[in-house]
Amino acid sequence: MPGAPSGTAHPALGVRAGTAQRQQGCPGQVRLRQLTARDECGLQVENLLEKLGTAVEKLAVLQRADCTAAQARSAWRWFFNHDFWAAGQEQAAAKADASRAVARPFTVDITCGLAKQEGAPVYGTHRSGVGVLPKGVALRFTVANTNVPPPYIIRWIVRNEGDEARAAGQMDWQQDNGGVECWNSTAYRGDHSMVCQIHRGGVVLAETVHRVRIRDEARRGFLRRR
Repeated sequence: MPGAPSGTAHPALGVRAGTAQRQQGCPGQVRLRQLTARDECGLQVENLLEKLGTAVEKLAVLQRADCTAAQARSAWRWFFNHDFWAAGQEQAAAKADASRAVARPFTVDITCGLAKQEGAPVYGTHRSGVGVLPKGVALRFTVANTNVPPPYIIRWIVRNEGDEARAAGQMDWQQDNGGVECWNSTAYRGDHSMVCQIHRGGVVLAETVHRVRIRDEARRGFLRRR
């Protein structure tokens, strides 16, 4: 969800996104040394200003005259980090996933197991698009069933969203001929998806999507490539 261009000022708050305003002698600007003399606290103030700037960018769409209901829900969902704002988006995503699956000549089903670390025993399962997971959980994706006759190639594709995955350069990646099992871990805050495709001769014969929402410790992307 792209925000307003860096440097755009919020009309009400007057905070410039991505800029810690500390210049001397400029009325209305924040000078860190006026707030604290400790370097550690100064860094915390800088981080606060950066987060405020990000919030201003994310919510800027709400002030546009052409802001749609979907855009408003998306902005408020990011801000409040609550499922209340996600219902419409999840229904749309589920319909899109179903449409793609119907377009394929065959089907494939996958499961997602939860473990404390890669290779450890699975202690639970995760249903696609249901609930949220904290960071630091190992995920074991497994092809449970497919009606594609062999031989075929299994492709696993991760599609991440959010600032953390973007900063880490982990927005998406794929693993070809990875076998019936693929391990990953919850690493980045946001909404993400694991796609499993069955290929033969360069043609996608079956496809399914498993969606995962990740938050910080017991609050709110996704799969860090191993």
